[in-house]
Amino acid sequence: MKSTEKNIKRIARERVEILLKLANEKLKTNPELSKRYIQIAREICMRTNIRLGKYKRIFCKKCNTILVPGYTSVVRIERRKKIVKIICKSCGEKYRYPTNKPQ
Repeated sequence: MKSTEKNIKRIARERVEILLKLANEKLKTNPELSKRYIQIAREICMRTNIRLGKYKRIFCKKCNTILVPGYTSVVRIERRKKIVKIICKSCGEKYRYPTNKPQ
């Protein structure tokens, strides 16, 4: 990987973090602007081939809404199956994640 590619990816990561931070701040005052910030961040990641990593589960993949438990999403835990269910209140999309790693 060339140094220019590294610089492009570093700058893209910084911009994505800034956009996600702004989206979180604008969620309550202007939810449509918040969704647009998420959309732009995702486009930057796709163009520069960057993984979202720790930010992957903080927004709905269908409607680009930040998932805040109790405000924009509902969180349920199935203890027997050890699964966390997250339901987006905007579009109704459901996500299921394991609570622990398989042994």
